[in-house]
Amino acid sequence: MSTKILNVAVLGCGEVAQIAHIPNLVVASDKYKVTALCDVSQQSVKLCSSRFSIENIFTSLTEMLASSVPIDLVFVLTADQYHAEHVIQCANAGKHVMIEKPMAQTLAEYNAVEEARVRNNVVIFVGYMRRYAPALERLKKEIEGKQIKYVRVRDIIGNNSYFTKQSGMHQHYFKDFPPSASSELASRRSANLLENLGADAEKDPRNAASWGLLHSLGSHDLSAMRDVIGMPERCVVATRSDDEGGNAWWWTALFQYKGFRAYYEMAIDEVAIFDAHIEVYTNDSRVKIQYDT
Repeated sequence: MSTKILNVAVLGCGEVAQIAHIPNLVVASDKYKVTALCDVSQQSVKLCSSRFSIENIFTSLTEMLASSVPIDLVFVLTADQYHAEHVIQCANAGKHVMIEKPMAQTLAEYNAVEEARVRNNVVIFVGYMRRYAPALERLKKEIEGKQIKYVRVRDIIGNNSYFTKQSGMHQHYFKDFPPSASSELASRRSANLLENLGADAEKDPRNAASWGLLHSLGSHDLSAMRDVIGMPERCVVATRSDDEGGNAWWWTALFQYKGFRAYYEMAIDEVAIFDAHIEVYTNDSRVKIQYDT
């Protein structure tokens, strides 16, 4: 087993970096050393630098990658719309990458990331932590060789802020972005939405919300579901809520597998409860994994 301590650069110093990734990297000092921080917000990167005693800070990824700071691995924690671009840039610099979900927002972006991974011979790891929970490995062993009859996948949770505000990390949300950042972010989101949905992108205001929910929160569920029972043969039916105001926060879908069906339900409500699980039914057992995050 390797005992090398990896030099880690963190790209993106927002909420998830402040309350999860940087604190855990600092705690795991026998495996990682955070050598650099980068964010377009000077206030964000300075806060994290001061809070976690990390000296090397940047507001440009290009400058960070070109610097003399030792970097083996980059944690990409930026806005979803920039994930693929930033992953490719890091890979082209010969850096391994841990990317927050989703890795990409379009098939073209995914193909470009995969090409960069192969060409540069680097590791690109997507942060689907539910797939690597020991409990999920236990569930897979419990159902191994059994005939599955039915599967339920649920992820009904309160707004993210209900949970993050209890982190004790006193996270900050700064707005000192470059003037063009907000407009560029919106432009990328619209372009990716159009590429995925085509003419349907503008037919119903709920389509944008549905797409956003599926590739953000939903990506955790679908990734874990595929890991446990593989890819479905087809989607039998999918429905969403009829909320007014352009929201579509309640999703249900029924997937057909060989010999059984899987029911998927996902929602964001206003109850501060994290109700997320995968339950597998066989003839002689019911095996359930409950997630609390």
